[in-house]
Amino acid sequence: MTGRWLHSILIMSAYSLLDAQWGGVQAWETNTYEDVETVEVTAERPQEIRRAPGSVSGISRDQLVFVAPSTLADILLLAPSVNVRTNSRGEVLASIRGSGERQLGVFWQGIPINVPWDNRFDLSLIPAAGISSATVHVGPSAVGYGANTAGGIVELASNAEPALEGQAFAGSGGMAGLEALFATKASAFDGQVAFSYLNLDGRVSPAAGALFSEDNNGLLTNTDRQTTNVAANAAWQVGDVKTGVSFLHSQAEYGIAPEQGRRVDPANSRFWRFPDTDHTLVAGHLELPLGSQSLARARFWYQGFEQEIQSFTNAEYSEIESRQFDDNDTIGARFQFVQANGEHSSTLSATGLWSRHEQLEIMPNSEASEADVFTHFLGSAAIDHQRPIGQSVSLHIGLGVDVFSPRRTAGRESIGDFNGTNASINLVSNHARNWVFRLGAGRKVRLPTMRELFGEALGRFIVNADLKTERSWFYEVSARRIWSNGSIEITPFYVDTKDTLDQTRILVDGNLLRQRVNLAGSRSYGIETKLNLQLASGLTLDGNATWNRNRAKSDSVAKSARRLYLSDRPNWLARLNVRYQLGAWTTLGLSVVHRGAAKSEAAGGEFLDLSPATTVDLTARHSLSIAPGGSNIELFAQLDNLTDTFLEPQLGLPDPGRTFKLGLRAAF
Repeated sequence: MTGRWLHSILIMSAYSLLDAQWGGVQAWETNTYEDVETVEVTAERPQEIRRAPGSVSGISRDQLVFVAPSTLADILLLAPSVNVRTNSRGEVLASIRGSGERQLGVFWQGIPINVPWDNRFDLSLIPAAGISSATVHVGPSAVGYGANTAGGIVELASNAEPALEGQAFAGSGGMAGLEALFATKASAFDGQVAFSYLNLDGRVSPAAGALFSEDNNGLLTNTDRQTTNVAANAAWQVGDVKTGVSFLHSQAEYGIAPEQGRRVDPANSRFWRFPDTDHTLVAGHLELPLGSQSLARARFWYQGFEQEIQSFTNAEYSEIESRQFDDNDTIGARFQFVQANGEHSSTLSATGLWSRHEQLEIMPNSEASEADVFTHFLGSAAIDHQRPIGQSVSLHIGLGVDVFSPRRTAGRESIGDFNGTNASINLVSNHARNWVFRLGAGRKVRLPTMRELFGEALGRFIVNADLKTERSWFYEVSARRIWSNGSIEITPFYVDTKDTLDQTRILVDGNLLRQRVNLAGSRSYGIETKLNLQLASGLTLDGNATWNRNRAKSDSVAKSARRLYLSDRPNWLARLNVRYQLGAWTTLGLSVVHRGAAKSEAAGGEFLDLSPATTVDLTARHSLSIAPGGSNIELFAQLDNLTDTFLEPQLGLPDPGRTFKLGLRAAF
């Protein structure tokens, strides 16, 4: 295996789905202390900086250790342009640059883990334990990630170095947690096992939101949670062939905060509990060289997701009015063929999955009905290519197609298959070591999901099988200035979308129900800025700020000006982090986080204002013991929302108020 061949393969791997060990290629980071960093892949010429296509931000192991996140949702709060919120179903979801949550692809060990029924995954069910780093792609990125990733991609990597770690913590709202990690590595084998447990009596209500925690000891109504997670993977090499297996399991029991407040009609609130939610992923991995310039990779997986939803009559949660059982089984495979010739490389990708969703609704004092069964196939194929153009410019291009085929629809009308084409092009210019310019454009589609087409959500939705594929065109330019003690990057972007998938309200027999619809289209544009500075020895500053405007082009459904808005898209997202190393034993951190104003759709279909808010978080870590070789025992403390600010990301569903977390971590 030559150095040039390996170099070319790994350049493509920077934007492929699969994780890789990047021996022979150097990863350059602007600063090892910044909370959000962009990782550049450098080639044989040290002055040349290679980039994955689109905007890429990395969250490293160092940042994760410092902030001690419990779930993936906590991790993504560190990334630029990411809006994290809890919806009325209790799902913690993320969107990037104003896109929809169903457009974000989450990949663990190179495998998409969104539940295909709705192409979403509750981020609070993915433990932070076992995640060593995260990479966020947005904009005109590579098309080889597969279907329904127009809004961005999150890639999660596991620990690659030997480790034995554990931590225990407790905090506000009856929080108690335990995490453990064991990782080993030998010449032909490496493996990891991570475990986490979290118990929470409830989320602390902000002082200004006492209405949301009446008669609940200062905790937001029905927000208790108990989760147990296990993640494991093992990989070994026999000759030139690499194989591996991965396992991920999450079990949770939790309540859903009902929409409350003076602007919410309790008659339209969900009073739900999830007494049992289980997610299991089992995967196999294979990597096989095919000569000196070719490589084949394969992933095979099974994913199971089960949950029970209990719907109650009111906030007392004493009388069940209905129960819903969901059972989703998915079988998937992904293949990649990589061909490299010097600094030219191409990756051919193909992904396919078959998914079966079974849904059973039970009403009290009624005979059990048969379960509704839905099945569908989702597939994609793509080719991504990279090549240099001259001495200082590189070209990244991609072309792909997605296909979605509903099969069984539980007796509901189906209009047939959906498909669409994707494309991307990026030009990256490196005229000098300290400047990087990029020009990118792309087209991506978002196919409707089975739940959007056929789901009724315990009688709250009207089925609409006439939905169309959503199509988005992306445009962005980027300039990055790098100097000895920091960097700054500015990226203006524009997204034009046709047939935007949204929802509207329809009055049926006196009840206001929801229905999925296609708007004529929408626009999203803004500017994303990332900054990091080494201000002095031991003192670092980094942050990001995104101004974003999202609007529907016209009202193609309700013929009302209120349809000009897209719900729950803040116009500003900003974060400033300051970290100070006080000697060799203590580290202090300060974060100021701002969420701008937004519009949120109320039960009657009208859009109401969500006020901007700024919160302050404090972090401190103090080592009790530091031994040669990196072993460390330390105390850590976090105080979030110091000013107890009222923050409402979605109408009637505020974020927690002031919370405290104290823990002990040991690493050997």
